[in-house]
Amino acid sequence: KDHGKLLLTPAGKELKLHWTNMMELFETSIFNAHTIQEARNMPLRLGVGMSSQRPDIKEFLGNLEPHIPTSDLLLECGNMTGMLQRVSRGDLDAALCSGHLLPKVQSLRLSCKRIAETSLAVYVPMSNPLSQKEAITFSDLKTEAFITYSPEADACYWDLLNKLASDAGFRPNVACYVKDELSFQINLELGRGILLADSSTLDSPNMRRFILEGTSCDLFFVWRGDNCNPSLRKALDIL
Repeated sequence: KDHGKLLLTPAGKELKLHWTNMMELFETSIFNAHTIQEARNMPLRLGVGMSSQRPDIKEFLGNLEPHIPTSDLLLECGNMTGMLQRVSRGDLDAALCSGHLLPKVQSLRLSCKRIAETSLAVYVPMSNPLSQKEAITFSDLKTEAFITYSPEADACYWDLLNKLASDAGFRPNVACYVKDELSFQINLELGRGILLADSSTLDSPNMRRFILEGTSCDLFFVWRGDNCNPSLRKALDIL
């Protein structure tokens, strides 16, 4: 006691430090248990990259609507690699990602399910003479400049581009590095180079899309297996 105030002893301070954390954990666990038991609505925090308007993603979101109200669906945009890391941390409930990122999904020990089948494609500005060809192979791209992710932004994409180029007998010439899919489209529209992406990424009259036969780069729904959000479970039920 000090001037009429009660002070904790060293032992009391030790108990307060640990018991405060224990009580917060206890209260959180009780709330989560009630949420699961009573199936209270929790928003589904879903990462959709920068391409929420692409047909396969719009179709997927349309399939969710009868089961998850719009008010319970929170869409977030961003770099796909970053979104997978946020799913792993629990900052997002799930994300939609391209099949080239499956090695990253596996390294983060996330669960995934294919929701749409797509192929790889090369996108060429109409100002590029290459756009006048009927069809192309990767070997036709030896002298072209690529708009690409940097290895730091998306190592899986960089590995895929280098493998395709190596199989065709060359190393890719990089016009510029970008951080997200929106930047891909902007630089492509400006004619800064060509782009390797999946066949559903872009749709513009200012560019030509060449689908690469015999390739796949499907769209996947990715989540953390121990996530108990009821809205996520509803989404998984309709996949």
